[in-house]
Amino acid sequence: MPRIGFERLTASTGEINGREHVVFGGCNYLGLAHHPEVHRAVAEGLSRWGLTTTASRETTGNTRAHEAMEREVAAFLGKPSAIMTTEGYTANIALGQGLVGRVRTAIVDERSHSSVMFGLGAPGIRIVTYRHLDAADAVAKAREAGGPTGEGVAVMTDGVFAAGGGVAPVGEILRGLGRRALMIVDDCHGFVVLGPGGRGTAAHFGVAGDPRVVITTTFGKGLGCYGGAVVGEAELIAEVRERSKLYVGTTPAPPPAVEAARVALRLVDREPGLIERLRSNVVRMREVLSEAIGWSPLQDPRSVPGVGGEEPLVPIFVFVMEPVEEMRRVQAALGEAGIFVPLIDYPGGPTPWYFRPTVTASHTEEQMSLLGSALVSAVRAGACVR
Repeated sequence: MPRIGFERLTASTGEINGREHVVFGGCNYLGLAHHPEVHRAVAEGLSRWGLTTTASRETTGNTRAHEAMEREVAAFLGKPSAIMTTEGYTANIALGQGLVGRVRTAIVDERSHSSVMFGLGAPGIRIVTYRHLDAADAVAKAREAGGPTGEGVAVMTDGVFAAGGGVAPVGEILRGLGRRALMIVDDCHGFVVLGPGGRGTAAHFGVAGDPRVVITTTFGKGLGCYGGAVVGEAELIAEVRERSKLYVGTTPAPPPAVEAARVALRLVDREPGLIERLRSNVVRMREVLSEAIGWSPLQDPRSVPGVGGEEPLVPIFVFVMEPVEEMRRVQAALGEAGIFVPLIDYPGGPTPWYFRPTVTASHTEEQMSLLGSALVSAVRAGACVR
């Protein structure tokens, strides 16, 4: 998969080989990576803290900024406690190390992110996979491993699957688990996207307050910043702090980046229009892709509604053309029109190669319409799109 060398980025555009393109790729779902208040927080943090603490938090690398962010992200997600990591991948590794002695078997969605499989498997937790987005299969395997109480068992899944946009049926799985089982949600793509006020996938299903729910996330997707966290009950978070060699042995996220993430999180609450615009753009993007290539969200009916029937409006779109050479030709044609849509070979997708456009709160109607017209022009009559 070729890497793109962007020369400059805005919230919705990027310069490639000296030419500006409208970019429908990556994350930064709320556009906060380019918000002036977030930039100001970085500058002020740099002046106060310097670039990095240069040491583990458990020696001399801890700051009040890290501690404040932990309190603030826990409160935002409705959980008692949190511990920061450098990003989302390491959040899953730190959690896995912290679960040793508490969890013997992890029941994991077969398409979960590689950090889930590695994070839980590396410290010796037994991994059993279940069919993608299949709540009944997850519950059956959890009961087989842990009996009716779920002793020593955790079910873990991505909240929103990055490669396909499916939403895990977290509420349905949780209802079938024993009282001692854990429900772990890697919510890197659901955090500040789904749920009331962007509280995430567990909140979307109304189960965030359940003490069995543990959330891992990144600040590098929806918040457009840097850092990650494990969020849950105070006892479990204390175990991660005590047992995770990754947490103890790494330099934390740079304090200026932490200050930026704190401001970005406050902006999510203070400017609810950000999430409203994102969701409006998701709906519009569906219309654009439907009109241009016949794309339909009904192609993935496994994304289930949440509390009150709320539809999960996920900013990730996937489609495939056959053969793969046709996709390469279409991507090149889009590039000629000043549009960049990633064509990727990434684990968990519907085929080895697929288009994965995303939309953010920063994209304009004009930009989305441009994508639609460029797709119509690029796709040959009779091309197979699915």
